[in-house]
Amino acid sequence: MNRLAALKIALITVLVLLSFGYGLAVGRKQYPPYATVHWAYEYFFESQTERKYKNPQYTTVNPEFYKNDLDALITIRSEADVVSKRKQLEDYIWPGRGFPQTEMPSEVNRDIQDEKCQNLAGLKRIDRVVVRMDYGLDSVMYHFIPEKNNQQLVIYHAGHFEDFRDASVVISSLLSQGYAVLGVSMPLMGLNSRPFFDSDHNGRFLLVHHNQFLYLKDPIRFFIDPVVIALNYVSKAVGYESITMLGFSGGAWTTTMCAALDPRIMRSYPVAGTLPFFLVDPRGWGDYEQMIPDLYRVANYLELYVLGSYGEDRKQMQVLNQFDECCYYGLGYQIYEQKVKSAVAALKKGSFEVLLDTTHHEHKLSDYSLKMIIHDLGRQRSL
Repeated sequence: MNRLAALKIALITVLVLLSFGYGLAVGRKQYPPYATVHWAYEYFFESQTERKYKNPQYTTVNPEFYKNDLDALITIRSEADVVSKRKQLEDYIWPGRGFPQTEMPSEVNRDIQDEKCQNLAGLKRIDRVVVRMDYGLDSVMYHFIPEKNNQQLVIYHAGHFEDFRDASVVISSLLSQGYAVLGVSMPLMGLNSRPFFDSDHNGRFLLVHHNQFLYLKDPIRFFIDPVVIALNYVSKAVGYESITMLGFSGGAWTTTMCAALDPRIMRSYPVAGTLPFFLVDPRGWGDYEQMIPDLYRVANYLELYVLGSYGEDRKQMQVLNQFDECCYYGLGYQIYEQKVKSAVAALKKGSFEVLLDTTHHEHKLSDYSLKMIIHDLGRQRSL
């Protein structure tokens, strides 16, 4: 090798070492052109998921939200307040009717067959429970009975645009642990009817979306009645030792409402379904039932959490997805969790907590959350 070639090799080696060294300095010390390189990496190479995990809406809390006076928003201070608040809710939801504590389903069919449910692990049989309501609305529910029954019932309430029969992983997981399951879909979803409605001044139209419930009289009862009436039946027919309610998305909203109204529900697990109004992204406040001013003047979400948690051996665990692609995401729960806990503790019966799921970036009940819920159920049973 001649001297010129050796000189070239040495020069290239020095340049490589200098470039490598400066590259380390750019990365560690953020020397120029760190900003440009970092932007190019994020733009061309980082996944949408990685960018979401860094998005401030998921990882920070607007300090303005801390200015809310939660002590003033939570007006429940005593057992008498609990009774009064529940009565006010009942009067709003069932004016002139009252809580449907004695009503029974319109129809019960034992040991039915459904191809969508035939491969559920741990299943003994399915009973079909039907509640028919005004306006041609109905709720078709399945009572899944396990092979090995532990005498505990879990109501699984599906969300918007979901059929409870599609939640086979959830239902199988519960059946395998010996829990009976009552599968419920939201009004107009799943097996439920989608009737035509004759309005007073706007003609005849098909009910397909909850926002159309604006035209119905006392519409919130159509969300709550199926659960309460089905519970009336199973409580009499089977006599379960305890009742739990687990709901996802819109079903989590229903779970929050039902647990607040019906103390027979001992454990409640609303997943990705509500936040206090001040924490909800104003671009997506939800469907009609989730944002009715008159309803939430009676009891705001914080008070609903207290009502759903209060009682001897009662508990509510709210599950939120930090990186939810749809709604109810972020860390805003940190503002209210301790306040709700304290309000329930002051009543000396019941408990409340939030489980934050950081394992994914979707709007769903994840395997992790389901595992934690089943673990919590098992832990409560052993107490």
